[in-house]
Amino acid sequence: MNRSQIALKLALEHIGIPQKVDTFDDRLILQKSIYLVQQAGVPLGYHYSWYIRGPYSSALTSDIYETWQEKVPDGWKLGDDVVKNLSHVKNLIQQATLSDQKARTLENLASILFIIKTGQAAQSATTAIKDKMIAAGKMVTEKQVEEIISNLKQHGLL
Repeated sequence: MNRSQIALKLALEHIGIPQKVDTFDDRLILQKSIYLVQQAGVPLGYHYSWYIRGPYSSALTSDIYETWQEKVPDGWKLGDDVVKNLSHVKNLIQQATLSDQKARTLENLASILFIIKTGQAAQSATTAIKDKMIAAGKMVTEKQVEEIISNLKQHGLL
């Protein structure tokens, strides 16, 4: 396991997301959680682009499959600055995973953040964000977009 993969496993462990790959939802939760982690200022080095279900990193998928059964070698831990940045997003991710539709909740959070961060729409342009989400097959209302933006702000991602 390389340093990046070790950091990935430690970050997932810290935010309480198991590195499971059994179902599509398991893999989607991993993708969206790591996207949010990186947006919180934890530089894991994964490049994301838009895919059918929102932001997606093929390199992350490779690392998840390569390391999912491995244990972190002894002596490795996250730095204090990384732990601090993870605290911003940990509660957001844990709240989302309490939902009955945790994969969809994380997908919507990550997708709206991606739309804003990539300049496709300003965070104040909730109608434009809603329209982009609907065009991508994600059925959200403008009120849901506003709530998600508020939640992202509350957790320091916007």
